[in-house]
Amino acid sequence: MDSGASAHFTSFESDFVDMILDNYSQVETANLKALLFIVTSSTVLIKHEIFDSAKGTTKVAMSKLWPVYCVPSIQMYLLSTKQILQFGLRVEDNKSGSTFCNKSGNAILTVTPSL
Repeated sequence: MDSGASAHFTSFESDFVDMILDNYSQVETANLKALLFIVTSSTVLIKHEIFDSAKGTTKVAMSKLWPVYCVPSIQMYLLSTKQILQFGLRVEDNKSGSTFCNKSGNAILTVTPSL
């Protein structure tokens, strides 16, 4: 998760349900000397666990992310906190990670820090 990222990114074309090939421009990052180029965008399905700390339960879910951009030169998955919050979710943060909840207060995505 990245609170400063404006969109979701991956470097793996195999992640996409389908792909929209187009001529995209470069991606601006905090490092202005590092040029990153988008080669496609589309939908990615992610299978993940959701831990609801309020209820003490864990479940497996499938979520659809769109748009996700493919930038072959990055070596990680990058999820944009900003883009997820635009769907009307709210986020609860603590030292164990972040939990995104819907309007009913149900956890729909949990993110734990990577070490």
